[in-house]
Amino acid sequence: MPAKIYGSPNWQPNPPQQGPDTRYNPSSLSSLQKYRPLRLSANNARNFNGNNNTYDADRKTANTQIVTNRENSMGGLRQNVELTVLNPQSLNGVTQIPMVVLSRGRAQWIQQTIAAYNPGQSELWDTPIYTPVRLAATRPVFVLVHQLELVNYRNVLGQIPTPQGHQPIVVVGWHVNPLVQDVGGFGASRFAAIALCKHLWNNRLANSNWSGAWLVDDNVVGLGVAAGPNQSPTEGALQAVEAQLGNNVCVGLHAFAAERTLQQRTNHAQKRVALNNTNAEVILQQAVLWNVNDLVQRNLNFCPYFIASAEDVSFSRYLTNSNIPVRFYGNRIIKMGRAGGPDNAQGTQNLNKKVTNLEDATAGAEDNTELWMNNQQQPQNPQDTLARLSDGSPQGQVFGPAFPYAVKGLRAQCQAVEQFLARHLQLQTFGNQQETAAQWANRLSTIFDGNWPGAHAMFTDKANANVQAG
Repeated sequence: MPAKIYGSPNWQPNPPQQGPDTRYNPSSLSSLQKYRPLRLSANNARNFNGNNNTYDADRKTANTQIVTNRENSMGGLRQNVELTVLNPQSLNGVTQIPMVVLSRGRAQWIQQTIAAYNPGQSELWDTPIYTPVRLAATRPVFVLVHQLELVNYRNVLGQIPTPQGHQPIVVVGWHVNPLVQDVGGFGASRFAAIALCKHLWNNRLANSNWSGAWLVDDNVVGLGVAAGPNQSPTEGALQAVEAQLGNNVCVGLHAFAAERTLQQRTNHAQKRVALNNTNAEVILQQAVLWNVNDLVQRNLNFCPYFIASAEDVSFSRYLTNSNIPVRFYGNRIIKMGRAGGPDNAQGTQNLNKKVTNLEDATAGAEDNTELWMNNQQQPQNPQDTLARLSDGSPQGQVFGPAFPYAVKGLRAQCQAVEQFLARHLQLQTFGNQQETAAQWANRLSTIFDGNWPGAHAMFTDKANANVQAG
């Protein structure tokens, strides 16, 4: 019987009570709904610390088992990344900050949107930010896709004309090997993207004076950053952010939870401002300028444990809590919705099956695991537990009595574990005093037992990027 999440039948859908979140909808366009099957209270900072900042041995063992199960189902913490490109030399000799575009199932959308671009309407932000004519002729663009989609993307994006003097868009396939099976999860794709950036930097043109690389989602159309005098709107915005990189590990911008309509994009395009600070939580997503040199020196990368959610939140919280310098601004990243569904190419269909299989495999390894996130002692029944992962136990009701959505496959269970892991990486506040890096590390040691390799190991990059022609 498929594994399910069971919540307390007594759960009520109002904060600060914790439990299954009735707003969860895996088909939603909002990141606040499609990635968060659990409602986690933000009003009780000690929910994740236990009474008096301690955890009993049983609870620490249970927490550690969650991480161990996820690691085992993924086939190990770090693996090699295989990069496939038609001409391997196209990944060598880069002379300036490149843009790496992460994409899945959108080859047709990218080609059609760029083909319909009207330079006279550029202020409408109606085409991806990596459209060649919007960028400097010398800025290289790499579209990174899973190996299963490489041929289709190469054929479709090959129809995009290269403006005179510009470099053509280079399509690169990735594969993390040897995982239990091919995987297209969020964490692994960003893990591969950073591996590509490190390869580009390690093989850059001698004496090239660049250390950053842009990672952008394929439907990002604009940054709410004003360009300088006599600068093009897009390149000017990119260069304004690049000027702030310095010794920071990255520069990030605030993101909306959902795509913007044409009218909203037009309004934002007309209201671009200089970079401004924000008190919002640092979440590095959608469009981030990464300091590749710093990532290489620190041996850092995203964690592939996060298959269906939280790959960006987890890494953001790790960097923040480790006191690794990050610049984060309140200017908004603008994303464009896509018309129609995903590509129907065989490679895309195969990839979707692979992702579903991986979600199911991790859920199978995580069956009968209790998520201990409250201050109670060892629960006597499911009603005393925030959520229980079970292989068909009759107790409780799936996602509580008010949960309105039928969940396909085991994605919700996979996301619940990822939500749990990401929350433990969050910077906690006690009164008005934030934790120091040492206090944060000590808290993790009270939550997990000695068998857990620790947060640092989750984001330590031990992989090699191997490039092959294909």
